Amino acid sequence: MLEVEKTMQEAKKASLYLHRIPHSPPKNLGPYYSAEVVFSSQEEANQAFDNVDGDIVEEKMGLSQKMVEFKMMSSGSVSRLYIRKNVQDSEVSAKKRSNTEEIKVSSKRQKRENDAEEIREESVNHCSSRESKCENHIKEIEELKENHRKEIEELKENHIKETEELKEKLKAKEREFERICENHLTEELKEKLKAKDREVEAQDKMISNLKKKLKKK
Repeated sequence: MLEVEKTMQEAKKASLYLHRIPHSPPKNLGPYYSAEVVFSSQEEANQAFDNVDGDIVEEKMGLSQKMVEFKMMSSGSVSRLYIRKNVQDSEVSAKKRSNTEEIKVSSKRQKRENDAEEIREESVNHCSSRESKCENHIKEIEELKENHRKEIEELKENHIKETEELKEKLKAKEREFERICENHLTEELKEKLKAKDREVEAQDKMISNLKKKLKKK
């Protein structure tokens, strides 16, 4: 039993855990899957991990992992996955378990932890996607509000402009009417003055004729 456990422990040390690997194309099983890459030794696995470009960060179980970005061949979009060690860097040989059942329990627990990590990451990705959609929706609403405000301002400006134009036209009509009235009154006065002049002339003639008649008597 101890030999079996030792073999499994060594195999675990000589492997890397790849997770959040995107399906291409997406499948009904979910957007991501995971895989174990087994090397011939722990040194080879560590060397492969060191050769991967990226910053080393510790996940919640204290295991080192790196994020790798790459371009999808099918869509050309940039995607990412995570490469994680299966043992801690400072891990020493742990106390050997006494029976195969404990080995199975450990393996199941590791699987549950891996599954839980996958679910958590998918949940974070889903929330991020939902937040992004909400932000885009809010942005569209703000743009519509701004466009509506601009349209209202433009309508107000056009209305004010049209009102001012109507006022100017009305003033022009009033000035034209005043000129017509002035011209009409002037002509009417002239005619009246002419009539008065004729009336005065007629009276002068009458007076002159009366004077002549009086002189003859």
